[in-house]
Amino acid sequence: MNSATFIAIYMPIFIIFFVMIPAQRNRLKYLFYLRKKKGVSKMSNELVKNCIGKICTISTGSFGTVYNKAEVIRVSDNWMEVKTKNRTDLVNIDFVQSIKIISEK
Repeated sequence: MNSATFIAIYMPIFIIFFVMIPAQRNRLKYLFYLRKKKGVSKMSNELVKNCIGKICTISTGSFGTVYNKAEVIRVSDNWMEVKTKNRTDLVNIDFVQSIKIISEK
């Protein structure tokens, strides 16, 4: 195996595992640090409890999940149970960025 083949095969793997992934982790840590520093408050259970029984669009951020036309069934201890057409999921309220109420059920 010559050096050109070695570089072509192993250099992208090296870049992904030792450069890109650690950089992404550091970026996420920095974003959470800025969020705490700016005093961005987390979504409280009382705000989410107002959405129980309503059809909502729930977003957990750009890297997270978006629940379109989901019904909030119950809320307890920083978790909410969300029911869509196909399944029921549990969502951590700490990671919810926005909730848009579409309609009452």
